[in-house]
Amino acid sequence: MNKALDLIITKRERLQDLFLFQKNGATVLWDKSTLNAYSLDKKHMEFFDKLLKIENQEEIKKFVIKEINKSPELENELIELFRDLNFKKESKNLRRLNLLISQKCLLGCLYCYAKKGTYGHPSFMKPLIVKNSLESFLSIFDNIGMIQFFGGEPLLNLELIEYTIKLIQELVSEKIIQKKPDFLVESGLGVPEEIVKKFAKLLQDYPEIRLTVSCDGPSEIQNILRPFKNGKPSYNSVIGNLNYLKKYGQPHAIEVTYTKIHFDKGILPSDLINYFKEELGLKDSLVFVIPVISKDPSLALPRNVEIEMLHEYDVKMLKSLKNITSYPRYNIDEFKEHVENTVLNYAPTKYFCDGGIESYAVDTFGDIYSCHMLVGMEKFRIGNVGENIEKLKMNLETFAIKQKAMVEKARYDKCKNCYLENYCSSCPSANYLQRGNMVPSFSDCEIRKQIVKELLLEYAKNTSQEV
Repeated sequence: MNKALDLIITKRERLQDLFLFQKNGATVLWDKSTLNAYSLDKKHMEFFDKLLKIENQEEIKKFVIKEINKSPELENELIELFRDLNFKKESKNLRRLNLLISQKCLLGCLYCYAKKGTYGHPSFMKPLIVKNSLESFLSIFDNIGMIQFFGGEPLLNLELIEYTIKLIQELVSEKIIQKKPDFLVESGLGVPEEIVKKFAKLLQDYPEIRLTVSCDGPSEIQNILRPFKNGKPSYNSVIGNLNYLKKYGQPHAIEVTYTKIHFDKGILPSDLINYFKEELGLKDSLVFVIPVISKDPSLALPRNVEIEMLHEYDVKMLKSLKNITSYPRYNIDEFKEHVENTVLNYAPTKYFCDGGIESYAVDTFGDIYSCHMLVGMEKFRIGNVGENIEKLKMNLETFAIKQKAMVEKARYDKCKNCYLENYCSSCPSANYLQRGNMVPSFSDCEIRKQIVKELLLEYAKNTSQEV
């Protein structure tokens, strides 16, 4: 038996992971387990169309042998397709360690779930907490993929960012960890100019730092949603700081919180993406538009509107490429970059969220939570980085078991046969803050599936390369 056929027979269940999307002459083979997509020519389309319809094992064998004899190159293609899937194995790495290094903030955002950035306890993290955090998690996990500096406003505690990076460098040089984590700073940039200049010096010393800026759009919206705590508008200060950091290749990304106020003013997600990329000149920055987490009816979007706005940019781009709209705005390079960033570069995951499994947040006191949104809520406190390691390890393992029972997609009937099972996500913490429970919502499943399929097919139509 050749290797390709052996793989197909021994991993026969993998055939259930493959889906064919076809429309207007384009065909895409989607592998839901790896999130790989392949643009198929007519010969490959016919092969997979027949293969995926055969249920009998002997018939599968006969068909594959016959096709490989006709096209020998098919054997290596099938071997690659049916290779082992590393993501299904439990990781021994911590994907993200979120350090809330500053529970202080100068902004007074209307929708802030963190009590204006303080989580009820305005304070700064101290070096000992960072040291204990790294020692604790590195005694349990082999490595840390990312360290996220969060707040409040993390730029108010710049010295601790530098301390953490230097400590990591020491751990790498001592071979306690094999690879330096990525460093991500999440900031609202609502700080004095002198702090931004100090941060720029830090960026020069450590160019591996990536910055994500929280900003909600033009002045007429930013000044309403994200004023300073003293009530003064923040737009000019934030954009001034943003423009200063552009010369250092920052920010890596912009995160916009989309609210009913945006919608009522006629500002759509596509308008916001265009505003940051075109008007502010941030062409190389990723722009994420996420719905507000709020129960306030003046801020929260009705669910049907929220679902529509989640995919508004995708729909507008697809219509533009198909010349359905009267104002074609997007070129093919912009579209390809969008599909790659939002679909093709995603890592498959069997969890809606890996908070409390492979991602944790630590507050200024060293208390550990599955998510920064839950900081300060005692019932969600898992432990403390100053605790005995064995006790902490037991607490984390116990919590992870409970968390997996809630966030593992395979536990939900709606996910089992869905081609986006290993792609989509849902935020348990946001669900808790809005609805009082952490059960995933499936209300946008159908539109999400349709949008991803349309994006992949349009991508395949406009590129001759493997997608």
